[in-house]
Amino acid sequence: MNTHEMVEKWILDETALSPEESLQMKEHLAECHRCYCLYQNLKGSLTCIKQAPEKKPAPGFSVRWQQQMILRTKEKEKTDLIHRILKVSALISVLSISSCLVFFLPGNLIKTALYISDLLKFISVQIHQLGTILSVFKIPLLFIGIGSILLLFIYIIVATLSTLTIKRIRKGADSHE
Repeated sequence: MNTHEMVEKWILDETALSPEESLQMKEHLAECHRCYCLYQNLKGSLTCIKQAPEKKPAPGFSVRWQQQMILRTKEKEKTDLIHRILKVSALISVLSISSCLVFFLPGNLIKTALYISDLLKFISVQIHQLGTILSVFKIPLLFIGIGSILLLFIYIIVATLSTLTIKRIRKGADSHE
């Protein structure tokens, strides 16, 4: 580090200098016009900043800010609650579907497990995308409506799978007699 860099560092650094460093800096400032100008400009700027009056915030700023923070917090809590409800209802639906599949298809357990794994992956991606979309809209009625439609589709899928499985089981039982 050359002398200019060292003196500039001392000028801009707010820590106290040792007596030796202070003497070295004074000698350099007496010889170097550039460093002397930097020192004087910084000293003048700091004096102006210290003497400047403190600007007060607009009347009622802190009250408005606190109210906005309370509203944002409440809105976030509502959104988080709705997302949790949707995720739990989707999880319950997935578990219902998977339990029906496992119950009615005991011979195809590995195939069923792979199918359930793919189904869970697909549903989790869909739920994440739905959560992202819903977080943009932030309309509670939309959440409830989409959740109801989702549950209706899941119910239809489970009912259809159950009906088909029962028919296969009955057909298999009739063919064995």
